[in-house]
Amino acid sequence: VLTLLSSCLSRFGVDFVSKSASALPWSLFFAMRCAIVTYFMISLRAGAGHFFAYYISIVLTQLSAEGIAYCVSAFAADPQQAGAMAPVFMVTAMLFCGYLVELSSIPVWLRWISYFSFIRYGFALAMQNEFEDRYLGVPCTAAGDFCPQTGDDVLNYYGLTDVPYYANFLALMALAVGLRLLAYMA
Repeated sequence: VLTLLSSCLSRFGVDFVSKSASALPWSLFFAMRCAIVTYFMISLRAGAGHFFAYYISIVLTQLSAEGIAYCVSAFAADPQQAGAMAPVFMVTAMLFCGYLVELSSIPVWLRWISYFSFIRYGFALAMQNEFEDRYLGVPCTAAGDFCPQTGDDVLNYYGLTDVPYYANFLALMALAVGLRLLAYMA
């Protein structure tokens, strides 16, 4: 973004949109490569629909992360400052996604930050795709252990039943587009 701003050869908006559009095929390619390797190595839920839902969750999560990088570079004065600011946003997204730290253990006055965590929505999409409406039949070995019988038990355990699949999808889409728009306006 800083390079585009310093260039006076063409309009910034055209450069920004063309750079974003030209990078999209590579983003899709690398996300597909990642999806193919991880999906089949982990033996996730069988079916083309589930595979492409997983792929879309990876693509949208990646585009949202790129949007944060665009915003950070747009607001930073130089590349060194952008490099110092980016981890703050990424670590915050990781802490408030509900995966590393349960959202119920975060103070109420800080929970609103979780709504801006792209990782939260990507994690929810992947988990709902894998476990929703699925029978697991895990044998219970010891009393008191978490022993899910259905995928919905797993989703309830992680607190991923309050937001439906399509809402997580729309939230990630809004973050991916909104962050790029914010970077463009900066």
